[in-house]
Amino acid sequence: MTREELDWKQYDMMALTIRWGIELLLKANVFYYAVTGAILSFYLSRPAPQPSTLKFALVVPALLALVLAVIFLLSASTMWKAETQIQTIAGNLKLTAWPDTVGLKWALIGSAVLLLLVALALVLVMAFESCLGIRRS
Repeated sequence: MTREELDWKQYDMMALTIRWGIELLLKANVFYYAVTGAILSFYLSRPAPQPSTLKFALVVPALLALVLAVIFLLSASTMWKAETQIQTIAGNLKLTAWPDTVGLKWALIGSAVLLLLVALALVLVMAFESCLGIRRS
């Protein structure tokens, strides 16, 4: 296999990795918000005089948000490696355009920030539920 064939294979693999990353990011977000919405809906639909342990049902989505945010931020911090590799391979192949990783990087950062805000909101709901008056009696 020639060097050019290897470069083309690696270029194709990098482009597919970016597409896969965007797809996985979207799927993870849809899954998280669906699960969180279902748990929050269940929590808020219960009348106020419930056992205090019910509020801990919100711990699962809060922890999941933190874990996903860390994964997304770590992934975003390594995107420069993929960008450098793609540009090097595109230069070797004398290409004038190549897949850009900036969109994926900012989508990862944006998703992480939103997840951290949701985790904070869930913690506030757990801590100050009675003060906020969010559950009906």
